[in-house]
Amino acid sequence: AARPALAGGAYTGTMTQLAERLYSAEEFERLPDAEAFELDDGVLKERCMGAESEGVAIDLIVELKLFLRAHPGGIVVPPNTGLRILANPRRVPRADGGYISAERLPAGRLPRGELTIAPDLLIESVSPGDAAEYVDRKVEEYIGAGVRLVWVLQPATRTAMVYRPDGTV
Repeated sequence: AARPALAGGAYTGTMTQLAERLYSAEEFERLPDAEAFELDDGVLKERCMGAESEGVAIDLIVELKLFLRAHPGGIVVPPNTGLRILANPRRVPRADGGYISAERLPAGRLPRGELTIAPDLLIESVSPGDAAEYVDRKVEEYIGAGVRLVWVLQPATRTAMVYRPDGTV
């Protein structure tokens, strides 16, 4: 059965909790399949991307990459990059992509592990299993960590919301 949509098109589903123990960000980063999870207050949460939402995010990332080839000055943040940018050390979310200006990166390139510098832009593409409250929380945390723009894509309604640090949407 279809899940009822919340305001903004997100659904009432939740991410699946897979382990009873709590993980630190360092333990989380070392997990062999960590890219399939987010760390939420020390708890592993499985990321459940839908084909449509992942496709929309990838299409946008390709466009960003093409733009940056013509206008150098930054780097695309790949999907599923662990973001250790939040105040809570047991919280490592993963966005669906983004952008960071080259001057904000040490050595002008992405790190080998998780990103510890707030990107200029993060993209969240809402999947059918995403809870609206969780997406809203991620947006607030990203902005609070210094991300300058957050784009929330709603593939089901073919809309996007752009969030800025000044509170405008």
